Amino acid sequence: MLEISYANANQREQLTHNETGPVEFGRSPAMTGVLHQVLIDDFVSRDQLLIEQFGPDTVRVQNVSSKVPVTLADGTVISPGSELLVDVPVRLTTGTTKFEIQSPTATGSRGSSMRTISAPVSSLPPPGAFNFDGVPDSTTLVGWFETLVNIQKATPGSDAFYKQTACAIVDLIGLDCGLVLLRDGSDWEILSGHAANPDVSLHFSRTILQNVVDEAHTFVLDDNPAAASESLTNVESAVASPVFDSSGKEIIGAIYGSRQSSAVTAVTGIRDLEAQLVQVIASVVGTGLARAQSETEAARRRVQFEQFVSPVVARELDRDPELLGGRDREISILFADIRNFSRLSERIGAENVCRLVQSIMNRLNACVRKFDGTTVCYLGDGLMAMWNAPVDQANHPLLACQAALAMQKQLPDLNKEWSEKLDTELSIGVGVNTGVAMVGNTGCDEKPHYGPLGHHVNLASRVEGATKHLGVPILVTGDVREKLDTSVDTRRVCQVRVVGMQTPVSLFELRGNADESWRQRRDIYENALAHYEAGEWAQACQCLNPLLAATQSTFDLPSLGLMSRSIEHIKSPPIEFDPVWNLSSK
Repeated sequence: MLEISYANANQREQLTHNETGPVEFGRSPAMTGVLHQVLIDDFVSRDQLLIEQFGPDTVRVQNVSSKVPVTLADGTVISPGSELLVDVPVRLTTGTTKFEIQSPTATGSRGSSMRTISAPVSSLPPPGAFNFDGVPDSTTLVGWFETLVNIQKATPGSDAFYKQTACAIVDLIGLDCGLVLLRDGSDWEILSGHAANPDVSLHFSRTILQNVVDEAHTFVLDDNPAAASESLTNVESAVASPVFDSSGKEIIGAIYGSRQSSAVTAVTGIRDLEAQLVQVIASVVGTGLARAQSETEAARRRVQFEQFVSPVVARELDRDPELLGGRDREISILFADIRNFSRLSERIGAENVCRLVQSIMNRLNACVRKFDGTTVCYLGDGLMAMWNAPVDQANHPLLACQAALAMQKQLPDLNKEWSEKLDTELSIGVGVNTGVAMVGNTGCDEKPHYGPLGHHVNLASRVEGATKHLGVPILVTGDVREKLDTSVDTRRVCQVRVVGMQTPVSLFELRGNADESWRQRRDIYENALAHYEAGEWAQACQCLNPLLAATQSTFDLPSLGLMSRSIEHIKSPPIEFDPVWNLSSK
């Protein structure tokens, strides 16, 4: 048997599940043959969660959502489509809904030294039974505390929350009328009201409420015919206390109580302790509403964040939302792009294009996540990812390079998967750069988008484009290469000026699984490149000749390009030689 409690801004429920099989939670109607509980939570999926007892002390938690994670109290994340065996009792959260799962069989039997106190106070003494002139006795104090706790247990902002508050003014304090008021500009709206008997009218004094707004304090208006207004007809005294918003500065409502001359009780006026209790209730209401607002906002941010960042990064953004404001950080940026995508789209049709892009992006995104990166956005036939934001990652250039290499390793499986649809093999170009960028909200207030902006981001995009011109699958900048150790194999390809930027940048080919033969060819090429950049074009050709002569079919495109440039300069020596290669397009 399982006891499952769950609550969000719209509901607070308890369920005892003593049947075999799982119980499902989500926004949609039930799955066939499965006990289903509907969650009134816009931040969960239609089918979100399956909970099933696996043993006396264990439950199986299955996340059947395709996008919304489940987070345990210790920070463990159950990703969409995954499941986990956990010991009970356990607390978990998905969307804005919090769950607490217990198994009565897991609590064990009570030892002989254990005892219980008397049952909770189930009903309060009749109004006026409390002695507000002296020191409250223990029963009175317990009644007060339990009433306040019951208000806190109700879902903040719900009808039950406001109703319990209004009732507490009458049942707890002994006033004749209790009101929960919402401030609407200069006017007031009654959210909930409770009267001691049908003869008591639910009216309030605007005079006392205006004083509350003007001075942000609790005010008491005792019986004073000279001060009474028409709105206080038949009312001897009243008390009003402000309810503040989450900032503690803006008054959003008031808790109001009154004692009327027609009341059957002999008590008259508002005692100081009664007024103080009204103030405590107002504080409880304000705290509850602020907490609900904070939890809802946190859940909204977390759901938004987790659409484009890892759960770890989402928690960091939730912990410090000011990160969205924008900060300068050194980051590593990766751009990846599907080659010849326009031609592929034309040949395989719209439906297959969508399936192809989704298949590729799923794999590329998995590579980013595997190496702790953040997929910033999808760019039609490509994506952008970053490292070292918002949390520090000391080895972020290496992580970005590892993700780039992992992406290239996906090509054999992708080509096998799509061999029947495509008449050519898929290829991917990847560019990586490291530098300082402004990282924060690059979207709008209604749809925030956490990502980077700046020169180094633009350069990373241009580097990815350079892979097409230079015939290299993965290119990294010199700033990246400087931060990699010697165990990472690279080849300096050239210096280039990319479109829209005048400062030259050195580009390096990133190589995975390089053998000694490749390293030897790399050394020959880099020697030829050094001759070329020194204006020694004949020597560059001599170095490159063995590389090209030994190739029977597939030529190294950078070697062909360097040979071609060297020959052109030999044939027509420039007046002012510039070793930098100018790329004419993105």
